Amino acid sequence: MELSGVMQFDDLIIHEENIQEEAVDLVLKLRPQWKKDEIKVTVFTDGISNKLVGCCLKTDLAKDDLVLVRVYGQNSELLVDRKAELKTLAMMHAVGCSEPLYATFKNGLSYGFVQGHCLHEENVRDEHIAKLIAREMVTLHSVNPAEILPGVDLGETHTKSRSIVFIKLERWLEYLKENPSPDEALPSVDALRAELKMLEKELLQLNSPLVFSHNDLLLKNIVYNKEKDRAFFIDYEYGGFNHQPFDIANHFCEYAGVQTVDYNLYPTKEYQLKWLRNYIEYQFIKDGKSKDDVNDMDVEKLYVHVDKFKLASHFFWGVWSVMQSMVSAIDFDYSDYAHIRLNEYFKQKPASLSLKMP
Repeated sequence: MELSGVMQFDDLIIHEENIQEEAVDLVLKLRPQWKKDEIKVTVFTDGISNKLVGCCLKTDLAKDDLVLVRVYGQNSELLVDRKAELKTLAMMHAVGCSEPLYATFKNGLSYGFVQGHCLHEENVRDEHIAKLIAREMVTLHSVNPAEILPGVDLGETHTKSRSIVFIKLERWLEYLKENPSPDEALPSVDALRAELKMLEKELLQLNSPLVFSHNDLLLKNIVYNKEKDRAFFIDYEYGGFNHQPFDIANHFCEYAGVQTVDYNLYPTKEYQLKWLRNYIEYQFIKDGKSKDDVNDMDVEKLYVHVDKFKLASHFFWGVWSVMQSMVSAIDFDYSDYAHIRLNEYFKQKPASLSLKMP
């Protein structure tokens, strides 16, 4: 895919074992005025899918021009549509929601750094930051790929036809059918396929609108910029059309953390109702309506939708983790995480599916 202003190095491979030195070599092509001995390299360790480093001048203490270099995780193309990701990055930059994409290479990307601090389990609950997240989500959910990328083949991820989450789950389960996990404690692939079919049928009955979604709003993928008073979303690898409540439900699930998971941190109904009211108010304002027109019924309905879609979040990342346990070389206990998410899915399933609309 040709992207304006983006340098392409189709034959360049950056090796994980030598990522710092080879990332600097790439950055020197993007910033030819820099000198090698003047560059500081920062290694980011929070990711569980890819390897990421940042390069800036040693004199750039504020990191105003920090160039990120991301090396894709081994076999990650089985999980992520890399061409679709490029479209998303171009689109998000065009609408002011992300920094520019600088370059692509055979096994990764280089792009700009979003200034600010990634969220964690404590500050995500800050009332002001929570409002900023809701506002940013409304902005994202209002994006129309066809308007921003005219003439581009949008593909299934960027076309409003079916949830990308269900499309990916079908493909992952097909892969696992041919390449079964050795973990006998997991449900069988046939059982997971039946579960997926049931879940999609149940959730489609809600008639939730399809909107362009991030689909991976874990806390480290949200950056709070105090100076701009804005929450930015980063890492759009799984971006695509999905049902509106998924991003919200998935975000709430991520309150429990990733490295150490504690579902006691999942937000209470009272907290959710307040958060959801903010989201709907921003949505009304975006649509040219008064936020005063938001009523309790609007909020309660969205609450029910979100509660049901948390099942899709648990199921999606549970199956994703099974996939990763089979193909990834990154040091993370994907098998354990798969059990955590799928166990939570089956635990929450009876109550969520029985929840009635107000």
